[in-house]
Amino acid sequence: MTAEEMFRRLRFTEKTTSNIFIMYECVNITTSRVIVFDKVSRRIAAKDVLGDKLITKSDISVNELMAIIQQCIELGWLEEETCTNESEYDSTEEFRCSNCGFTLVEHKEYAVGEDGGEEYYFNFKPKYCPNCGSKIID
Repeated sequence: MTAEEMFRRLRFTEKTTSNIFIMYECVNITTSRVIVFDKVSRRIAAKDVLGDKLITKSDISVNELMAIIQQCIELGWLEEETCTNESEYDSTEEFRCSNCGFTLVEHKEYAVGEDGGEEYYFNFKPKYCPNCGSKIID
């Protein structure tokens, strides 16, 4: 089901669609709720209006949240950022992020042995860039 269909089920209508905004509105007897997706800044605003006055209210139903998430998926906002190791070495020795340029050299993880409580370090291959948070793909 598309986001538009999900919003329609919740009695929202698509108010305006432009290159910048996607806006859904649900009008009740006394109030109206507007959910706006700003495609440029990737921000979502939910506003409740009584007459011509803005009511600050932060409750969103689970069904509204599901429609919001579906709209974010359709806009491509929830795709995970990825990066690669631009270093000539294996990422256990040196990692240089293709997104932000951050360099990590000889990353070690500390562990305590289960049997004798011995402390030791071992080479560790990071899964995410510690600087920008992008998922590292090989």
